[in-house]
Amino acid sequence: MSALNSADRRTRQRVVEAAFLLLAQRGLTGELLKDAAERANCPLDRAQIFFRRDEDLVLALYARLAADLEARVGELPEGDVATRFRKAASLLTDPAEKKKAEDRANDADAAAAAGDKK
Repeated sequence: MSALNSADRRTRQRVVEAAFLLLAQRGLTGELLKDAAERANCPLDRAQIFFRRDEDLVLALYARLAADLEARVGELPEGDVATRFRKAASLLTDPAEKKKAEDRANDADAAAAAGDKK
């Protein structure tokens, strides 16, 4: 995918976030891309600029979750694998943790937008 402007990045992010919520609510059923686009108030043909099919959206979601976890590995407690895994899962699913991640993403978008203007 070519470089996206800040509006495109925000639209793509809304679709990914909507897909995350849909997967959490109902699992991988139905037409994820179509439903995520609708939930994100994005026309399907616009969402298909970023994701050609459901599988592309799921892969983008996995990549986003992996990047989020990698960025936050320092927040994981010392301990056994089970303890660290529970904390990692809470970083991805806890509403307060999700809000912190969204704030960081918005800050990154704002910084990128400032760079676009230069």
